[in-house]
Amino acid sequence: MRRCALTACWRRPLLVATLLATVTGSAPDVAGAEPGAVDAPGGEAIAPAPEAAEEDRYTTSEDQFWRGFNYLYGRGVEKDPVESVVWFRRAAEQGYARAQVHMGMAYLKGRGVARDPTQATEWLTLAAEQNHSKAQLELGLAYFQGIGVPRDRILGLKWLTLAVQSGGIVARTNASRLMNQATPQQRTEAQTLVREWRVAHGLPVPDIPEAEDAGNGS
Repeated sequence: MRRCALTACWRRPLLVATLLATVTGSAPDVAGAEPGAVDAPGGEAIAPAPEAAEEDRYTTSEDQFWRGFNYLYGRGVEKDPVESVVWFRRAAEQGYARAQVHMGMAYLKGRGVARDPTQATEWLTLAAEQNHSKAQLELGLAYFQGIGVPRDRILGLKWLTLAVQSGGIVARTNASRLMNQATPQQRTEAQTLVREWRVAHGLPVPDIPEAEDAGNGS
């Protein structure tokens, strides 16, 4: 059998590989392609789509609240109280009660924003009107101590009582302690406000308010 010339022998494997690539549609790797790139028809490298901005990924009030929560406590992201307030505010402005409470506490403690007791009680009031126990507790304490609002024991008792009735365990201790500092007249007026508030919000009125029980030593 006639032996092939040296040049013909090494060209045959290359020709076969070229023909196979044409038949199967495969293409050689693109030199210098960007990591993570995908091959488009024709063998051209396409860079992956950029990740969506945070504003586009967290659009619901609940998502925004948890994003703020993560920034506040450093869960999965670097701890950043200032950034947490940005996200809490977005959710709070949509009426999300938990975010409104965090806005109130941020202004009350100067956490991520300059301390501002007046703004704190404004945010807490919005959440308290949604029957949020933590907001009602903090608002009651604010009225009792005159922080961000004029000092008013009657309004303080009102919000503390509502906090207890909405399930606040911590509120029960505070209500019991502060109830003993109020006069019988102040307690009576506070209970009237509690009943009126519950009726206005379509909530049942307890026969014996829990905070009143706590004030009587139960």
